[in-house]
Amino acid sequence: MNWFDTFKMEDGKRIYFFKEEEYLPSLREALKSKGLDPSRVNVGFPLEKDRLLPIQDRHQVWLNDDKVFCGWQAPKLTELFRGNHPAPVLGDTPDDEHTPIFSFIEMPLVKLCKALGDPTDQQMEEIYSTLRRRPDGRSLGFLHDALWQVCALLLAMRPLSQAEFEAYINRLERSTRHMQIGPVSRNYLDVLRQTLGQAGRL
Repeated sequence: MNWFDTFKMEDGKRIYFFKEEEYLPSLREALKSKGLDPSRVNVGFPLEKDRLLPIQDRHQVWLNDDKVFCGWQAPKLTELFRGNHPAPVLGDTPDDEHTPIFSFIEMPLVKLCKALGDPTDQQMEEIYSTLRRRPDGRSLGFLHDALWQVCALLLAMRPLSQAEFEAYINRLERSTRHMQIGPVSRNYLDVLRQTLGQAGRL
């Protein structure tokens, strides 16, 4: 996935969503140290005998560009908020301007669940709720820590204010709540796979 995606503005111009010059300096230095492609960087989750290794310290983030790995020491999420932009207005269906944010979070989630199995909609709601209300709160388990790392990379790549971040995570939280049917439904991941698959992002 090339994160230097663009979205089209009303005047016909195309704007880059992620810009390397906006990356956090510590992230740029980590990528440069191992020669990773800044446009293809993702959070990497090391495997051992085809099993995901536990995340011992979620601040120690492994990054990869599908070819090379490097380590990056992530600050707290609350230390990664940048600027004071107001929360965006998000409808039921994200427009092109906001789609890269949701794809950035949800694509690794789908891949992780292929290895871990699907959490319930209620579990996903709790994870998103915790990330929104207590970004650096105690761990709820592997999937929570993994998404914390994904959010840390997102905030290091794209300047987002606290209000913006909370709005995006709240939109994901609402999606999981909307899809719940009973205490053990797993509709969110099913719908997510279909949506990303149809969009050619899986």
